[in-house]
Amino acid sequence: MMANQIAVTQLVGNAMLAELANNNSLLLTGARTYESDFQMSEYKIGDTLQIRRQNQFTVNDGRVGVLQDVIDRTEPLVIAHQLNVTIEYSSRELTLFVDTGQGPFNERVIRPAIQNISKQAETLISQGAVNQLNFTSGNPAAPVNSFAIVDLVYAKMQEQAIQINNDAYMALAPRQASALKAANQNAFNPTLNEDISFASALGHYSAFDMFSNQSIQFHTVGAGAGGAVVASTVVSGSSSVNLSGLGVSVTGVYLPGDVIRFTGINSVNPTDRTDTGQLMDFVVLNQVDSTAGGLGTVNVYPPIVSDPASPYRNVTGPVTAGTTVTLEGAPGSRYHVNLAYAPRGLDIVIPPMEVLNNVDTSVVTDKDLNISLRVGRQGSIQNDVNMLRVDMLFGFKWHPDYCVRLHSL
Repeated sequence: MMANQIAVTQLVGNAMLAELANNNSLLLTGARTYESDFQMSEYKIGDTLQIRRQNQFTVNDGRVGVLQDVIDRTEPLVIAHQLNVTIEYSSRELTLFVDTGQGPFNERVIRPAIQNISKQAETLISQGAVNQLNFTSGNPAAPVNSFAIVDLVYAKMQEQAIQINNDAYMALAPRQASALKAANQNAFNPTLNEDISFASALGHYSAFDMFSNQSIQFHTVGAGAGGAVVASTVVSGSSSVNLSGLGVSVTGVYLPGDVIRFTGINSVNPTDRTDTGQLMDFVVLNQVDSTAGGLGTVNVYPPIVSDPASPYRNVTGPVTAGTTVTLEGAPGSRYHVNLAYAPRGLDIVIPPMEVLNNVDTSVVTDKDLNISLRVGRQGSIQNDVNMLRVDMLFGFKWHPDYCVRLHSL
């Protein structure tokens, strides 16, 4: 089909999809397992689907079986974002692009527009990880500069029975990626890199395809409290922990995204509930401000399941009154939250949108990547300008059971 027989917005949209397929490691490595659940042809912001989490069961040893209920656990994936840019354009530049596929329109409009949209999407994904993921590795005061640091992330995943087959991903902040390359210069060679298809890839290292990603976030640690202890024993299954010893009327003792641990409370392997030998990591969900009496309540993820009969037990024992609370990172400091995740660790949906009744509006889809964009154009008689608008409907969900935060400088 000739170019002039195709809607202009479809040509522009296809060019944007081609640009989107480059240098967006988080967007392109997120799982599309649930994309088929979006069976309609048109979606809008706020639409939701329920994602099932992996079930766990207690293994019985003996001739007689023990009947167990299947407890389905679901999480909502909300299409929470409609990212868009509206641009004034020159008819002359657009005509040249339509006729030849060349000219300044691609450089001035198409490439920066889709780069800005995809960068915003990856920033939202990375910000979400800080507040949603709990398992950690690394050192907040040191760079990622050795094979051992990366491989300990893999060890953490194995301890948590995260199933990967040499196919996990790791996204590093640019300077952390640079530190790792500098420390392992001879390891990053064409042989290791030949199967990596993205320009932002570092190579395959340990069990991970490695990426440098500018959207990786810093986290700033709360004020902390050296004397923090649990004020009352936590009921199994609760996410709320009452604390004392937080200091007098301190604002931001703990902040959302902080990671805390309880002395003597280790994590367990989720398949056989054996002790991993490592303290369990909990991510803080709320800002904790202490009272005049030094009290406060922290909400954490995951819920603290200490019941030995539960197939979802995640700690070695109950968190009792008087247990000491420790905080990851120096109070008030900041550190990078680099991201390691199995293929099931990040779900992304970018479904098609409804078509507007404009003179020229198209919804274009890359069927291999399951990514859709809507492109529309119209003129403003009042302002005497031509306008082009690009929209990407977007939702994502991190699954903490399949991810590890790698903390570094």
